[in-house]
Amino acid sequence: MRSFSVVWVQLVLGILLKPASLMAVGVSVTLTPDQDSIITIAKIPYGGGADCDICVDEGGNLTCNLLQIVLSKPVATTIQFNCTEPWDDYEVKTEGRIDCTSDSCSPEAGTVQAVLLSEPFTQFRRSFLWTISGPDGTVLGLDFLGPGLEEGDNDAHCDDGYQYTVSKTDAEGAVQTQYYCRGGAVTHLDLPSKASVSVDFPRQGEVPPTVFNLAPQPKPVKKGRTMDVTPDPDTLVTISRDAAAVAECSVCLGAGPNPDCNTELILREALSTTIQFTCEKPEDIFKVEINRDFDYTADPSSSKAMSADSSLFPEFKRSFTWDMKVPSLRTFQLDFPSPGMTQIAPTESCPDEHTYSIITYQRFGLATIGTFCKNGTISQIQVLYKGRVSLSVPKNKKLDTPAIKVSVGPDTKMLAIVRPQLPRGQSYSDFFSANYVNGFPSNEMMGWEFVVPPKHNITVSFLGHTAPVCGSKAVEVRYEQEGKAPVVKSLTEEQPANLQGSFSLLLQNCDSARAAGSPQLTLNFRVSILRGGVPHLCAVNMQKEAGVTLNVENTNPYCEMSVDGTALEKITVPPGAKSTLSFLDCPSEDLRLTVTKTLECPSLAGCSVSRTPLTIPTLEPCLPVPIHSAIWQLRVPEHGTVALESPTGKLRQSLPGDECPVGRFSLHVAESDGSPVGEFCSGGVIRKVLIHNNVTITALAASARMRRSAQESLFNVSFGPEIRESIVYHVNPSEANVQVPILLGTPGWPRAMKPISVVSWIIHLPSQHRADLLFTNISQPKCKTQHTMIKVQTIGSEEEILSRREDEVLEDKLGVTASFYLNMSNCQPESGSFSALSKVMVEKKSKKLLGIILGVVGALLVLTAIVLAVVCVVTRKKKLAHRVSIYNPKGNLFHPGETSYKPDNGSHVYDAIDETMTYSHLIGDSGYNGAKTGGYSPFSGPVVDVQPPIIEVPENNKKEEFSTFLDPAESFGPPRPRTPLGPMKSLGFEDRRMVDTQLCTFKNSGGEPNPIRLSDPDPDPLPPPVLDDDWDHDYDNEDYL
Repeated sequence: MRSFSVVWVQLVLGILLKPASLMAVGVSVTLTPDQDSIITIAKIPYGGGADCDICVDEGGNLTCNLLQIVLSKPVATTIQFNCTEPWDDYEVKTEGRIDCTSDSCSPEAGTVQAVLLSEPFTQFRRSFLWTISGPDGTVLGLDFLGPGLEEGDNDAHCDDGYQYTVSKTDAEGAVQTQYYCRGGAVTHLDLPSKASVSVDFPRQGEVPPTVFNLAPQPKPVKKGRTMDVTPDPDTLVTISRDAAAVAECSVCLGAGPNPDCNTELILREALSTTIQFTCEKPEDIFKVEINRDFDYTADPSSSKAMSADSSLFPEFKRSFTWDMKVPSLRTFQLDFPSPGMTQIAPTESCPDEHTYSIITYQRFGLATIGTFCKNGTISQIQVLYKGRVSLSVPKNKKLDTPAIKVSVGPDTKMLAIVRPQLPRGQSYSDFFSANYVNGFPSNEMMGWEFVVPPKHNITVSFLGHTAPVCGSKAVEVRYEQEGKAPVVKSLTEEQPANLQGSFSLLLQNCDSARAAGSPQLTLNFRVSILRGGVPHLCAVNMQKEAGVTLNVENTNPYCEMSVDGTALEKITVPPGAKSTLSFLDCPSEDLRLTVTKTLECPSLAGCSVSRTPLTIPTLEPCLPVPIHSAIWQLRVPEHGTVALESPTGKLRQSLPGDECPVGRFSLHVAESDGSPVGEFCSGGVIRKVLIHNNVTITALAASARMRRSAQESLFNVSFGPEIRESIVYHVNPSEANVQVPILLGTPGWPRAMKPISVVSWIIHLPSQHRADLLFTNISQPKCKTQHTMIKVQTIGSEEEILSRREDEVLEDKLGVTASFYLNMSNCQPESGSFSALSKVMVEKKSKKLLGIILGVVGALLVLTAIVLAVVCVVTRKKKLAHRVSIYNPKGNLFHPGETSYKPDNGSHVYDAIDETMTYSHLIGDSGYNGAKTGGYSPFSGPVVDVQPPIIEVPENNKKEEFSTFLDPAESFGPPRPRTPLGPMKSLGFEDRRMVDTQLCTFKNSGGEPNPIRLSDPDPDPLPPPVLDDDWDHDYDNEDYL
């Protein structure tokens, strides 16, 4: 019916079909539905609104303008969209079936077709529906994969877009629907025989290949019990009645109307077999033995893993047995994984109820090597020739067994060899002779090879024994150690005590009588281990140096540390304390000694931390381990800053391509919140680092180097006034650094820079040098608030030569002709992170270019001198209507025309100046014959092209200048005040507080004075002030604190 509807829709809409040539270039996909599944691509009722059509290619005929396409046959179909983002307008739905019987379901899981897990379908909103059916009365178990679910309200929408819908139909046909969202504890549901499961996934949501597993639940047993069993290959399964059981019950092979029933059933084939019991609780009556053969006679070099199958009869009492056989005179070797095995008496039981036993088959008959439990000192057992290993587990006990390696061991004449590996510390282990308590076989030998840790004492004591009636020789207990003569003891003699080193204990039986009632050899002995030696003592005094804390950590579980007689896992000696430390059996490689020193001041006033050297505190030489790490905690006062300098020159920040040399002492610097500043060593170009926060400095080095550096200063530390930036680096390359790359990395590079933080570099170039600044590795975030900013500005100038935000293109290379600032600030990122790695290349300035610059400057100075000479001899008329204010730096401010002002002496003051006096050289001698005093005379000497001397101020004499050059809205503190005046001795000095900037001279053709402007009415910004701030830049002033 569905296929007919699709065909009808296509025919009706045929008149609206567009030719294939009219389809715009878009997305094309090819789909092949799985068997018994339907894929529907339908238009979203409230889509994006774009004009996006869907077309299907049917044998070369393109059918378009369809509201949906339904694919129900497993045939490849090509679908085309005439838009590039069809997922805004269409969604994908799939439908599948799962048919179940009382035993299984087909398919066994709700899976997603692979093509729908790849592009472009990951961009679509997808929904999957599975219709489930089974025999009436069948209970189906549904297990969701992935995170658990949480039951929601009816038709509730999940916040993350992942919504699960489960519909159940009961026997009366009533449908119950429940909705689920992710994030809960629901992973299993029991469904009736008719149900459906649907899952909606959001766009770009992760869709698992398998959504759930489905299987019929076993029906409750009413009369008898039936199960299917499939033994492993080479495995024999024996089901037999327990000797203590009295209830009537039989085990039957097969589930037919006339099965073969008996009190015992043996399964030899690795085939699926149906077993039926005639009682409801057969686990109370039957026990199961699962046996495997390990035969190494054909291939002695092979090895196998001995493990128990936990899936067989988990509710029954089980006995797993492994039969071992190796070539004659060889042993089968059992290697137990850590923590090994421990031996118990045959009458005892294991704490976890997993009991192992080992027996051997010899010519004299069967002998039990011993009974064992998990967790002990025995790491290996070798048994002669042929034997059996068994594991007994009670009913309803979850199987928890290690995999034991089985291989062929060496030749031996002993019945068995047990290898215990004794632990460090104080403990004891008990052992039993073979065939305990029935008697050790006559004329046989058994050995125990003990591995003893160093610096431990061993004592052997017999807890109980019985002596046999011997014929030709006596029972011997022999002790052997490498490099020593054997020691032979009898059963009644005192056994060795305080042995040191590994040893072997050999028990040799005599030719004992085998008559009934005769006593037989039995032995139960204990091996005790105790640490030997004397503890290492060390008295420490932390009063020698203020603020020093000592910490010792131990990684060896057998090491005993104590402080003043109190055992501790970690030793901490606080500042000012005196303590006696004790170390027993503590190898130096297992100890970590850390010394921490705290420098702090309550306020900057009177703070003594000024160029304080950081040296590794001197500790007592009796400590058993050298210093592993030294930590300095610098706690700056409020509104303070930490300054770090190298006492031996300059610092190097370890960056890729400029790492600290291997073996050189390095320091890791971090802020108090853990944010890294960097790793530093000596031999670089960084003169000083300023940090606006508390600082933690850590030194890591080899023990010898740490001891040699105990009195060497690593950093000079000072506390000073607050800076506005987070961190400031002063970089001072020398002429030796010319053409050598200087790397500048943001704090902790390549880690991200802290949000809302500012870092600056002040790069001081050598005289007559320039630099190229290269941005080699910049990572920009998407900012949530504010912007990242990279700015460059030369020292002494307010003009920025570079200013770029994260959304602006940053140049790869920038040329700088003088010392400069590099400033970087971070925003509050929404995603991504901000980090930067820059490179500075210093080179000497070109002499040709310098000559051109000096020539231009000289010419400007000559022109300036001529203009000033003309201006200085010109005066204005007394009747000038406007007034001019003139600032006298060493005198008083006066306004021409004010009679109230009188100077100290009036010899140089005129009430009026006659123009004939001023311009007498224009009218010649006939116009005036008086003395040429107070007027202007033109220069009549020879004209010589002489340039005035150029006086250069050395760059090193300039005060360092620094500003974060942030906009006021982005600044973290109030801006510093500007001084409005430049140097008055400069040739370019102009007082901008003058009331008027015009000087009238020379009348124009109309007879009015011609104004000459002395300055631009819209002057350029003043250069930045020369900041006399010794803290931020130079330590010229020793009293800056």
